[in-house]
Amino acid sequence: MCKDNKYIEAAGGVVFNRDGRLIMILRRGVWDLPKGHRDQGETLEQCAAREVCEECGLLPEWLTVGDFLCETVHQSAPCEEKHTSWFRMEYLGSPGDVRPQVEEDIVDVRWFTIDEAREAAAESYESIRQIMKLL
Repeated sequence: MCKDNKYIEAAGGVVFNRDGRLIMILRRGVWDLPKGHRDQGETLEQCAAREVCEECGLLPEWLTVGDFLCETVHQSAPCEEKHTSWFRMEYLGSPGDVRPQVEEDIVDVRWFTIDEAREAAAESYESIRQIMKLL
């Protein structure tokens, strides 16, 4: 048992394209939303944008970070509590601008309709299901 949990700060994006489709990543057999750890000196918005671009292969010049959606909290590892700030984003580049970040075990990146995303999230993590309820 842990005496103290390590606090991990992260951020991610709920990214929509011009067609109103939502991007999701397939990692370790589960559809997820792009997110990651905040680097020192980054704002949460900067972190979210960087992680989305890295994990999905999107071009940063076409990505706009919008409103804060929510914060989720989960145990990311023994003795690690991950707090993720989620932002709504818009991507105005080509929907074909996707490339999974294989170094992070991401094997697929796809644009889903809201209904398809909710269906995929039903088999995902609790935090992702929580976010889908907000959309």
